[in-house]
Amino acid sequence: METLFILKASPYNNGYSTILNYILQGDSIVLIQDAVIGAKAAPTELKEKLKKLREKDIPIYVLKEDLLLRNIQNIEDGFKEITYKELAKLIVEHKRVVS
Repeated sequence: METLFILKASPYNNGYSTILNYILQGDSIVLIQDAVIGAKAAPTELKEKLKKLREKDIPIYVLKEDLLLRNIQNIEDGFKEITYKELAKLIVEHKRVVS
């Protein structure tokens, strides 16, 4: 696996959408902290970018503990909930981590 992108900012932050332009085949994305909001609600443009990435088989993970802390349920299809233990495994498996 190539690069693991860990997004922390709210999907309403411009940086969130910008970083998605750098995702390539073989990369993965993890949404943590306020970024998990993007798995439920996000601006239309961002939703479209995330949808296109999922269609290219780019895995998009969402930290389960952060979803629970924000009382977010029923996330959109195509996002995979993971635990801290699974996040640690992803970090080790990827060549690079961008946060």
